[in-house]
Amino acid sequence: MPPQNNNNLFTEVGIILVSIGLIGGGVLLLVLGKIAFADGALMFTLAIGLYGVNTALRAPSATQQAQIGALSSQVLSVLPQVVQAAASTPTPTVPPQAQPMPVQQQAPAPVYQGAPSVSSLETAPVPAIPQFSAPLQAVPR
Repeated sequence: MPPQNNNNLFTEVGIILVSIGLIGGGVLLLVLGKIAFADGALMFTLAIGLYGVNTALRAPSATQQAQIGALSSQVLSVLPQVVQAAASTPTPTVPPQAQPMPVQQQAPAPVYQGAPSVSSLETAPVPAIPQFSAPLQAVPR
């Protein structure tokens, strides 16, 4: 069976002309300020979309369909094994036994001696307040 050829010259030329018209018109209208950027983007998207529609219309032949079907069945037959491997929970590993750390002796707790009495504060020397030799004067700016 010869390969199926869905290429039609008129279709190809028509798609090229329409897409050139959409792109050229979009650029011209954007430059003149007649349309917004979103409208221009829509025109460019339509021009590119024509090529996608043309490619979709060129469907694979019967032999290519059979090859695609065989390949997809191979992939789908492996899928349950992959899902099962991903869903299985890993077994936890037991860490090797480590040597216990030696216990340190704690220092004795400090003994509370009580707050200082008021009389001891009264007999404490008062620090001397420094005396300035000259009074402070404001400096003019």
